[in-house]
Amino acid sequence: MQGFGIFRWASGRVYAGHWLSDVKNGVGILSFKGGNEIVGEFQGDKREGYGYYKWADNRRFKGWWHQNK
Repeated sequence: MQGFGIFRWASGRVYAGHWLSDVKNGVGILSFKGGNEIVGEFQGDKREGYGYYKWADNRRFKGWWHQNK
C-alpha cells in the first residue's frame, strides 16, 4: 500500500493514515478494539515524532515518540 489508506485487521485494529511500501509511514490514527487509539506520526511502522495515546477511559499521553517508545 502506498499513499493514504485504511486497513482493518481481524483482531479489530484499524489504521487510517499514510503508508509507504506497505507499512505505516506519516500521520495516522491507529485504533484498537477496546477503544484505545494512537494519533500521530509513524515511520517505518513505528511511532515516531509527535502524537498521543488515548485510553478508552479518556486518559492521554501527549508527547514525542522515538522508535515506538
